[in-house]
Amino acid sequence: MIFIHFLRASVVYNYYIRIHPSTERTCNMKHSLRFALSALLTAAMLAQSAAALSYTAIGEVTQITRDTIGSGLTYTEYGSASQQTYIFEYDPAGGALPLVRWGSTVYGKDRLGSLTSAAKGDNTVLGAINGDFFSMQTGVPLGVMIDNGKLISTDDSKYALGFKADGTAIIGKPGVKLTMTNVTRAGAAIEIDQLNKFPTQWGTYLLTDHFSSTTLSAAESLEIIIRLDGDIAPSGSVTGTVVDVVNGDCNTAIPKGCAVLTVANSYEDYPLFSGVAAGDKLRFDTTCTEGWESVVTAVGGGDLILDGGVMPAGIIDEDHEKVSNPRTAVGIKADGKVVFFAVDGRSTTSRGLTETELSALMAELGCVTALNLDGGGSTTVMVKRSDSTDCVYVNVPADGSYRSVANGILFVSKTKSNGITTAISPVPNTPTVLKGSSVSISALPLDSAYMPAGELIPTDKVKLNFAADTAYGDTAGTIKGGTFTAGSVPGEYRLNASIRSGLLDIASDLSIIVTDKLDSLNVTPTVTKVAPGTLVELDINASYRGSSVIATHESFYYTLNGTHVEANQKDYPGAALLCDIGYLDLNGNFQTFGNCEGEVEIGIHYGDLSDTVIIKSGTGSDIVSDFDEGTEIGNFIVSSAGGNLYLAPTSFGYKSVGSMEIGIRYDGVLNGRVMDVQLRRPYALPEIAESVKLWISGDISGSTLTATVVDEHGTPYTLSYSVTKDYAQQLGWRELTAPIPASLRTGSLQLTSLLTMTATGSAERTYAIDDITIYYGTDAAPALTGLEGNMAEKQIHTLYDMGVIQNFDCETVDGKLWWDPNKEVTREEFAKIMSLWMGYNALAYMNDGITPEADTAYDKVPYIRAVIANGLMSGSGLDENGITQFNSKAPITREAVFKVLGSLLDTAEVRLLTFTDTADISEWAVTGIAKCVYAGVVNGYDDNTIRPGAPITRAQLAMLLSRMP
Repeated sequence: MIFIHFLRASVVYNYYIRIHPSTERTCNMKHSLRFALSALLTAAMLAQSAAALSYTAIGEVTQITRDTIGSGLTYTEYGSASQQTYIFEYDPAGGALPLVRWGSTVYGKDRLGSLTSAAKGDNTVLGAINGDFFSMQTGVPLGVMIDNGKLISTDDSKYALGFKADGTAIIGKPGVKLTMTNVTRAGAAIEIDQLNKFPTQWGTYLLTDHFSSTTLSAAESLEIIIRLDGDIAPSGSVTGTVVDVVNGDCNTAIPKGCAVLTVANSYEDYPLFSGVAAGDKLRFDTTCTEGWESVVTAVGGGDLILDGGVMPAGIIDEDHEKVSNPRTAVGIKADGKVVFFAVDGRSTTSRGLTETELSALMAELGCVTALNLDGGGSTTVMVKRSDSTDCVYVNVPADGSYRSVANGILFVSKTKSNGITTAISPVPNTPTVLKGSSVSISALPLDSAYMPAGELIPTDKVKLNFAADTAYGDTAGTIKGGTFTAGSVPGEYRLNASIRSGLLDIASDLSIIVTDKLDSLNVTPTVTKVAPGTLVELDINASYRGSSVIATHESFYYTLNGTHVEANQKDYPGAALLCDIGYLDLNGNFQTFGNCEGEVEIGIHYGDLSDTVIIKSGTGSDIVSDFDEGTEIGNFIVSSAGGNLYLAPTSFGYKSVGSMEIGIRYDGVLNGRVMDVQLRRPYALPEIAESVKLWISGDISGSTLTATVVDEHGTPYTLSYSVTKDYAQQLGWRELTAPIPASLRTGSLQLTSLLTMTATGSAERTYAIDDITIYYGTDAAPALTGLEGNMAEKQIHTLYDMGVIQNFDCETVDGKLWWDPNKEVTREEFAKIMSLWMGYNALAYMNDGITPEADTAYDKVPYIRAVIANGLMSGSGLDENGITQFNSKAPITREAVFKVLGSLLDTAEVRLLTFTDTADISEWAVTGIAKCVYAGVVNGYDDNTIRPGAPITRAQLAMLLSRMP
């Protein structure tokens, strides 16, 4: 059972209602010649097919929402390119009882949301809409209010909407007349002008305790305080006793259970009341228009905009009625159902209606009588959808916020929530589905108060059928259990969803909108990285004119890497399209092969619309940028809030031939952002991404370094960098790693800011950034093997990780990478190792310096020239022609290595050499060896020898480099 509450506002909100006509009705109402109704739906279109909806002043409906929100109460929204409308349809036969509710007093204004909150109590507020016109200064409604048979305010000859005890609605003029008779003095009946209207000096006013705490009279007045013996009704009598009579500047208090009759001393009827005295017995009589004496609930309104299905002549007499505005109206259909309507206005999404258009639209909705309610900024709509527990605002207020109003109409369930399932709400409710696509319907159980009564009922427990009174034909689509697959003909299709609860079948009506139009198509994830053997679910997001459209794979044409190669079902059961790294399955998802790595571009096409998805299969890190091409810096924007900076490409980098150089100068910064490196296009982070890594060269001491990612809602999250590999001393580079918290690894993150530096003070610094990677928990580089138990195992792995030892300097044994630790180091190999260890840009020396022997490995030449140019090494003798030789293939001696390392030690301290073979050390190597011994780099053998002329092994060299400070 539903109550309709007319709320007098202590807080009132304005609502708009969307129009949802029943698809089985016919539009055969009479139409005034003053306005022609266009694009009416014929009975055949509505009852037997699913034609596109179109209404006068709304146009083609592109968005429809329908919901049964209570017993005998439905809610509908219609959206078009230029209008947003809202509709409640109330059926008195559904067991509803209309009631009136208002705020604390008739005087004042409140938002509708406050009225719904105050009305909750033990009941469920199902919906609300604004009501009568009112004084903006006082908030007092201009028309009638009746609550539970009590007359709250008179109608002032204005039209109103009323409900009788059986829920039957009436629209007309209540015509309430109020008189007072002084029984004690056998006086004649005296007409009282108004009940509970704001008092002026031009009338007589009876003000009850509903009005306010005082009379609010401003002029010198006679005020008669009366204790009433009962309530005032639209028709009937009530007696009372005069408690006191006051005169002057009154503003008299109105005690509870009392009324105050106020009349200005200057008003012409003043003498009629001057003889009333304390103790007098008074009788108040009311009469009303026939039919209104049995009204128990009523609210006032404005113009009667439909009478017998026709717009009355002469009602459009004010400018605001001729322009488009937000509007609210109520109408009664021929079958007695009541339609409450609202439309947004004064916006780019909804222009609103003129009063003439409003009248035409109410007729199209099936109304034969209709009343204009307060509109403009007052238009307000609130709804508790059937799958929700709260009544919330749904329309867009014209003033930017919801206006406080005089009263509102509330729909309240009389039945208390008990958690026993008596109804269901289909989920989704009124979905829009692309032709050929499928939608699965589940159901939310509801109790008699239309509150949730349990967990969502899954699709396999729901049964769908086309509505019994429809005959759509073969083009309507197909139903299998709880799933509907759309046919080829667009329109609205009416279905019935049901569940089995005990011995009962519980059902609900359901509309499904089928469309063949899309203007937006997006598929996620845009880019993703997965491990081989992973199934990637593709999420298709489609819409038309801003409204979401359910679209499944059946409606689209797919390509893989630009081709459409259908799979052989015998070889690939369950596959639709095939490519090198996997296949598109029959459900529109992509299955990667378990033994293949690579990437595929999936194209999803619908008409002229298309979108692409890139899926990468593998476990290695993804390179965002390695700056091997100088143009790559164009993918970044560098800004600073703290000073000047510049951005430029370089010809050297970490493990690469380029990097991005940034110069910055800042002064007097206090914990401020001094540098922000942003990506011009955000980089999508797959769900398996564990961290963001980069290499940086330059002084980062005293600064905080972070990255920024955003989720699908645009919410930013800060990732903190820490140094995970520090090769600054040897190579001038550090690896920074910013872990991605597991809670954020949803596959929807995007990297927007690569590096933000926060610092304090003043500085002028230069940085280089290289090898920006997204890390997935494993690197693509093969691991070194065969070093277990070797004294230099850890040190060799470190050099390999630094890039000092490279893949192609290793051997492959049984398919595994091996760097023989016992192999003697040649001079050319030592030159390359030292060049890489020092971080020299070897390419800069490609064509400089000596020409090594012909048998020198080609890849070693630039490194040899780099170490010679930087003074680390020199030639090794002359050939027969007197040309300096490097002797590339010869093993390098231990003393030659010690000399080089000693030259790199920043100390003049030496230690007296006491090795038993010190005399064997070449004079040019003594100082270098002495410095190495002092620094603890060189210790010698257990037999106290140093063996200066012996070759050095790879393991020994790795140990020495690890000891370098």
